[in-house]
Amino acid sequence: MVGHAEAMAAHGGDLDELTRHDIAFHQAIAKASGNVLFYNIIRSFESLMTIAVPTAWHTRTTADQRTMVLEQHHRLAEAIANRDTAAAVAEMNTHFDTSPICLRAIRQRSRAIRCKFWSRAR
Repeated sequence: MVGHAEAMAAHGGDLDELTRHDIAFHQAIAKASGNVLFYNIIRSFESLMTIAVPTAWHTRTTADQRTMVLEQHHRLAEAIANRDTAAAVAEMNTHFDTSPICLRAIRQRSRAIRCKFWSRAR
C-alpha cells in the first residue's frame, strides 16, 4: 500500500501509471481490511476506476492540489501500515471531505438550500 502511494507520487505526471497505482492502492486498502466481501466489491469497481481516477485527477488543477492528494494517500497508507486506526480514520475523513464527489455534493446542497431559502423569501 505504501509502495503504491509512493509510486503515485513518482508517476504523478503520467496519468496512466498514476491511475494504475491509485486503483491498486484502493484495492490494497480493501484487502488489508480482511473483509473479503469489501475487497471483492472494490475489485468489481476496477473498470469504473479507470475512468473515475483520471476524471477526479483533472479536477485538481494546481500542483498544490495534486500534492495534497498524494500526501493524503501516503499518510493514509502509513497509518494503515502502522495499524494506527485513529490516524487512518482522520486521513480517510480528510480524503472524503476533499474529494471531487464530496465537494460537488456540498455545492449542490448549498445551492438547494439557497433555492429553498429564496423560494420562501418571496
